[in-house]
Amino acid sequence: MFKLRRVDEVLNEIVPRIRWRPRSVEVPLTEALNLIPAKSYESSTKFPTYPKATVDGYAVRSVDVAMASPDNPVALRMVGEVREPLKPVDGGISRNECMYVETGCFLPRNADAVVMVEDCEVSQNLVLVRRSVSRYENVSMPGEELDVGDPLAVYGRRLKPWNLAALSMVGIDVVEVLDLRAKIVATGREFVEGWARPFTLHLVSSWLKEFGFRYVSTEIVGDEVDAIASSIAKGVEEFDTVILLGGTSMGRDDWSVRAIEKLNPSYLVHGIAIQPGKTTALSVVGEKLVVAMSGLPVAAFTVLELVLNPLLSRWLGVEPLKRCVAKLVARARIPSKLGLRTLARVRIVDGGIVPLGIGGSGAIRSLLLADGYVVVPEDLEGIEVGEEVDVYLLH
Repeated sequence: MFKLRRVDEVLNEIVPRIRWRPRSVEVPLTEALNLIPAKSYESSTKFPTYPKATVDGYAVRSVDVAMASPDNPVALRMVGEVREPLKPVDGGISRNECMYVETGCFLPRNADAVVMVEDCEVSQNLVLVRRSVSRYENVSMPGEELDVGDPLAVYGRRLKPWNLAALSMVGIDVVEVLDLRAKIVATGREFVEGWARPFTLHLVSSWLKEFGFRYVSTEIVGDEVDAIASSIAKGVEEFDTVILLGGTSMGRDDWSVRAIEKLNPSYLVHGIAIQPGKTTALSVVGEKLVVAMSGLPVAAFTVLELVLNPLLSRWLGVEPLKRCVAKLVARARIPSKLGLRTLARVRIVDGGIVPLGIGGSGAIRSLLLADGYVVVPEDLEGIEVGEEVDVYLLH
């Protein structure tokens, strides 16, 4: 049996040793969703640039309709219409005048409010206003929707749909992002010969893209130390990080760890105190991160969530991938082993949680049926009935 190292200990050691810094690249907004901006972007303009109608109605001077009511309508002379959104308006209104204005259009000069069409009655060129409006009612003021200095995108925070919309609003069609590139190598004769499918490749690849990796390459290699070492060496040359699936057990078949050792890593730890996934190896080869983890899906997912997520975040100086969290009470005891940081899959039942006792590290069914997971710290022997814990939601 080999010595297991605590997650936090290993992270403190390995992060300063990963000296490689990923490059940045410009991509169109259409390809930028969920990628990590390489710099922050701020708005240099106000939006709207002029007062803008938020409803269909009549642009008025609020003082002219201050006494308007259903029983005492105020008559205004309509002097024009504004039907083209975001186009500056020629002309304005004077005392007891109004203009028809559609939603999203700028107000004419001197107008300071909009009366909704349902509060008005039109008779030829006269508009009977049956409701008073306050100054700037039904109006979006300059800078209200976007102001100078507002953050459009923040370094290290993944680009979401609203970021892309805001960037487009100010005329930015190309954004600079971290060009994160990973290589995943699934090891095993069973995959090379085709009598098993390396489905965990998809789990890890998709997780990396969810984190913010722009490109992920996959490869299948047999149980041969030299072949795996060659694949790692090529990966270290071309990618920012390399991840091996399989060949991490302490014994005759730990091909991946032996392959890493052949490349003279500047740092190597084999054995992390997590459950499942304790056979994980973390290393630095040529200033780049090389990870070897179990090819079993639940173990791989545990490594991604509990080890790789904080590791990548600290190395790159970006936000970790965040799950929605709910505080719920345990309806049944959630067991774990003392000394191991445990990822326990759970179901939500009657407003609380119960452990999902399905299989081991290879039971992908437990990820499909789980509502979320609980992280049990190393110094606890499980979660007792009635305890309130953070549940990281998967759906």
